[in-house]
Amino acid sequence: MISTITLDTYKQQISSGDAFNLSDSFNGRVGDEQVPLVVQFKERGLAQQFQDGLVPFLTGFVGSLDENNQVTAETGEAVSYVGTSDDIVGLGRVKMNLPGTMFPQGGFFYGFLGLQNADGKRVTTFNVWFHVYNGNPDMFVNKAPFRTELQKLLDAAEALIKQTDDQVSAQLKALSDQVSDSFSKWNTDYATIQQTVTTLTSQLTDLAQKIKDGNVVTHADFATAQAAINELTTGWNRFKNTNVVSAGIDNTGTKDVAADLQALIDSGTYGLYFPAGVYTIGKPVEFPYDTNYPYTVELNANAHVVATAEMDAMFKLGEKQATPDTLPYLKNNHYSELYGIKGGYFHGNLNAQTAIQTGLNTKGFKISGMTLDGCLTSYLHLQRSNESFSHDAIVDDVRIGYVRADEDASKNAIGIQADGGDWQLTSCYIANCKTAIKSAGLVTVANVHVFMGFDVDADTAFKVPGGMIGSEVYIDSYHTGISTLMDNGQYAGGFISLSNLFYWEYTNNNISQPVHVIDTVDDTAITINGIRTVFSTKRGNDGSQVIYLRKTDQQNALSSKSNRLNISGIDNTTNDDVAGTRNAIGDMLYSGANQTLNSLTVTKGMTVANNTGVIIGWIPYPETDNGFYAQSFEVSESNKYFIADCSLRVIRVKDTIFVNNDKSNGYVSVRASSNEDLQIGIGQPQTVNGKDLLPVYLYYNGVGTYYLPELTITLTDTTYQGMLFPHNPATEPVPVPSLLANTTNNSIGLSYYTDGANSAKGIIDNTVSSTDLNDYTYSGIYRLQGGVSKWANGPKSLDGADTWGYLQVVTLDLVVFQELHNGDNTIYVRNNSGSPSSWGTWKKSTLTDA
Repeated sequence: MISTITLDTYKQQISSGDAFNLSDSFNGRVGDEQVPLVVQFKERGLAQQFQDGLVPFLTGFVGSLDENNQVTAETGEAVSYVGTSDDIVGLGRVKMNLPGTMFPQGGFFYGFLGLQNADGKRVTTFNVWFHVYNGNPDMFVNKAPFRTELQKLLDAAEALIKQTDDQVSAQLKALSDQVSDSFSKWNTDYATIQQTVTTLTSQLTDLAQKIKDGNVVTHADFATAQAAINELTTGWNRFKNTNVVSAGIDNTGTKDVAADLQALIDSGTYGLYFPAGVYTIGKPVEFPYDTNYPYTVELNANAHVVATAEMDAMFKLGEKQATPDTLPYLKNNHYSELYGIKGGYFHGNLNAQTAIQTGLNTKGFKISGMTLDGCLTSYLHLQRSNESFSHDAIVDDVRIGYVRADEDASKNAIGIQADGGDWQLTSCYIANCKTAIKSAGLVTVANVHVFMGFDVDADTAFKVPGGMIGSEVYIDSYHTGISTLMDNGQYAGGFISLSNLFYWEYTNNNISQPVHVIDTVDDTAITINGIRTVFSTKRGNDGSQVIYLRKTDQQNALSSKSNRLNISGIDNTTNDDVAGTRNAIGDMLYSGANQTLNSLTVTKGMTVANNTGVIIGWIPYPETDNGFYAQSFEVSESNKYFIADCSLRVIRVKDTIFVNNDKSNGYVSVRASSNEDLQIGIGQPQTVNGKDLLPVYLYYNGVGTYYLPELTITLTDTTYQGMLFPHNPATEPVPVPSLLANTTNNSIGLSYYTDGANSAKGIIDNTVSSTDLNDYTYSGIYRLQGGVSKWANGPKSLDGADTWGYLQVVTLDLVVFQELHNGDNTIYVRNNSGSPSSWGTWKKSTLTDA
């Protein structure tokens, strides 16, 4: 009879935070299938009605208890079962026929048992635990213990044995014990067990019948049965990973077990399983290759392998050629490309150069679920196989160098070294390594966090001359994040494709050298979607930047010719540097490569004198004839009050630089004219960090001093070849040197100004015919030059008349309003609207005494 467990959702049976102990009424066993767990749910003593589609569920972990007497993801394997309405049997009871996947290994189940509705929302849960035993299948808790048909036959044989002579009894008893022992160690699928049971049953039935009939059972009879059973049980056990402790290997840490492990492997195992414990080794353990079955090594989550003497590698996978196999299937089909190792802790103990090394005759490894520390050269070394440059390997859920380095010699190790390419790295954390990943060929990464660590003379996080594809990559405090540097000292040109790259540098990091988040040559194809970088606040203009491009043919020189850069989603609101195809300057934000930058503050409030101002940006000096750079942007006060727009374009014609504002047909000057107080100018080339740049000044050209407010620049277009903008706004004025010569004397598109008092935005010269009031569509207040009006499209009554005052412009959506105030107390108004838009006629209003 199956026991029923009663749980009341009122939850007063146990103290808060405790778990129900179900082991008196229910336990599982590895290999169980369709095990009935019967639970009666009550609510304050009344049977649960199971309304709103409620069904039972059981979810948690199976494995070893941790220090809190719980099983977690660190010590167990996740399992889950969700029932259906068929599990409800009435009177508040449910009967869950649990599948074998709920009992993957021995230990304890610790988790939640409860009810959830049709939407998957849990309405009541109980913390529960019970035992999961190793051993024969189909063994759940039952008041009448379950016995298989074979076990019943063995029981009958046991009784008959007692009726025979002592010698036959002893032999038959030994045979029966052998069969029972084989069943207790099976680790294969149920269908295979059923077929094997049939054969064994036939053998035992024949012997039992002879005993029952009174016939003499000869030694030949026993030898025949013994041989058949030996052949079958040996075949079964060959398919399971050999439990090393069951095979006599010490797991107390008091004995060097390297030789014993090697002898066990050489005897012809199909894989090894390491239960929890400590395994000390004084020399490498070598595993076979050239098997015609997939070879696996599995370690319990609490199995620790410790190197106690100097060695080149702790575990060498695929190192020794396997003994020719005699299995009746897959003849000559070698599985050198299917190899797995999972779980456990590997402690190099500053003795081992490498924890796990793959062999030259194997590939296709799957390495997962382990923690590695204390190695001197590398932690995982994927050697290039003799067969192919491709590793075809998967590395997943691995923690490397998690212990703090300090004076630990392992801080100069490589996390994972791959001598070939074509492998994957997912969900890994690598810390305290000089280089986290070094891969000769292409590597694909996802959800990987690499941390330089403390007191580590870090080199490069990812050294990938063969290229890198990745997503969710977090690089922490390395001076070089991703590099295509090869062992010969040259940089390879390949490709780097990343999504969501985050670089962070802690404040006290060593700032003696600049940070290059990506360091490569200009023929590397770089595609990045989503970048955020945070550099130490102690850094200044030291050449640190996100993308550091070198010339392919002269790699010590900075490049300005890459046409293979595609970047989007850059966050320039934090302390970061973004470099593009034309940027080789630290602490700069580059607007080229079709990047979109957020608005940025370029000046803080300050007082400036005549011919002084601030550098608001830099234009790279075109390196070739007919080369050019262009950028359009708006300048506004920090409160978004509009100042003006500007379109700058520099063109190199032979050895002369011309400046064009893209608003006129000719080249335009950046020199100040007599009627402009605030102006933008482009200066002579300057060399900054080895790069020729043209400074862009915003400066004052007037009498006395002038208060320059905090100003913000907003890009109005994207461009392939743009400008560099300073990350940090200017706080002090600088003198403006001589500006570019060999240009005409026209405005470059920014002739407005603000004096900080009346917010006047510019001067309108109403005395010249070239002034067209139709051009004034930006919101602002514009002072009139004063004098006889000769402008175009002004009020007709003012043409040829002495005029002074100001023009106020307000733009709302697509409608522009102009309001002209004349000194004779007359106001003129008009607007531009409609589709297509057009200007209306001027209307006049004369002010009178109020």
